[in-house]
Amino acid sequence: VHHERIKYLAAILPDLTMLYDKGLDAFMVDGTGAAQALISRFPGIHLYGSAGLNIFNGETFTSLSRMPFVLLTLSPELKSDEIAVLVQQATQKNPLSPVPALIVQGAIEAMVTEDCLLEPVKKCQKDPKERPGSRQSWYGIRDETGRIFPIHVDAGCRTYIRNAVETCLVDHLPAITAAGIGAIIIDARGRTSRYAHDMVNIYREACDAVQHPSGDTPRHLRELKGRIKTYACGGITAGPFLSGLKEE
Repeated sequence: VHHERIKYLAAILPDLTMLYDKGLDAFMVDGTGAAQALISRFPGIHLYGSAGLNIFNGETFTSLSRMPFVLLTLSPELKSDEIAVLVQQATQKNPLSPVPALIVQGAIEAMVTEDCLLEPVKKCQKDPKERPGSRQSWYGIRDETGRIFPIHVDAGCRTYIRNAVETCLVDHLPAITAAGIGAIIIDARGRTSRYAHDMVNIYREACDAVQHPSGDTPRHLRELKGRIKTYACGGITAGPFLSGLKEE
C-alpha cells in the first residue's frame, strides 16, 4: 500500500472511531485494503463499495459479496446490456447479495494516479496557514480540443482526473431499473450544496415518474434532462452506458 495511504488511514482512524462510537454504522470504501482495515477495527460494520472497486463482471461482484458490503457500485464504464448480465449472474448465485448501484449523475473519474500532478504548481502538503472554509484554487487539464478535465488530489495523495463532461442518465432510468440496479448515485463531490440539493430533487422526481409510468413519462424525463443541463459543467453525456468503451 502506498505510504501516503497508510499515513492517511492512520490519521483518520481516530475520527472514524469517534463517529462509530456515536452511532455511525457504515463506511464507503474504494479498495479491499481499506475494507479489511475497517472490518478488523470495527466488528459488525456495514460497508458501501464505491466505483473505485472496478466491478466489471459478476465474479468480482460475487467475490466482494463475501465481505459485509451492503451496496456495491458497478463500474461506470459498463454498457446497459452488460449491467443486466452482471446483475443477473450475481443475484442468481446469491439472492441476498449486496444492492447493485450505478452512478447516474456527475463528473466521473477518467483516471486515478499515484502521481501528484499538482506538484509543479503547488505543494502537495496542505498549507498550515490555510483557514478552514477558505477559497481554494481550482485546477484542470486542457486537451488539444479545448476541453477541460478537472483534477484534485485527495488526502491519500492520489490524483483524480474527472471527465470534461458530466454523466447524465436521467432519461435512461427505466432501462437502469429493468437491468436490476437497486440504487442510483449522484456524484456531487467538488460541487456546491445547492447542486447536491437540486440534483437530488430532480432525480427524486424522475424516480417517481419511472415508478408510476404513463404515456407522459418519456417527455417528463427529457424535461428533467434539460433542467440538469443548466447545472452540468462542460455539458452532459450518457457515456459508455449506451455504446460501451471505444477500443483503441
